[in-house]
Amino acid sequence: MSIRAYRDEDFSWLLEFNNSCVPEVGQLNAEQLEALIQLADRIRVFELNGIAVAALITLVPNSNYQSSNYKWFDKNFQNYLYVDRIMVSSAARGAGVGKALYLDLQQQAVEEQRQHIFCEVNELPPNPKSMAFHQKIGFSPLESRVDPASQKTVCMLSWAL
Repeated sequence: MSIRAYRDEDFSWLLEFNNSCVPEVGQLNAEQLEALIQLADRIRVFELNGIAVAALITLVPNSNYQSSNYKWFDKNFQNYLYVDRIMVSSAARGAGVGKALYLDLQQQAVEEQRQHIFCEVNELPPNPKSMAFHQKIGFSPLESRVDPASQKTVCMLSWAL
């Protein structure tokens, strides 16, 4: 198993994988994914036996990202990493893949002297497994809000470093 940087040849897989993870993450078309890739600070891919089974996409403050959840963090905080999406295939869940991606991200955040890692988890539609996972590895709830674009209720989470 290994964690590596995103490569251009991952694009088709990442698009298909992302859309297989809806509603836990927002659906993207090719143009939207390309725009996100251009804005992303970091895209990490987790492989098991040479097969990609998970991905994590992050942004830094002051990116021109139009997500209302990202904008909420950007308006209220500085010096952070924002997890736009973390996706783990159903076959790899429970094997420590998500935790490994977050520990890799935590190392980056510490090296860059970031103060927080932020993300959000759906409350409506509910995603209790993701919420339990995030709280178990150290995220704390900040507030719940309705995302105007998707009409989902999300819990804004913080992992203080």
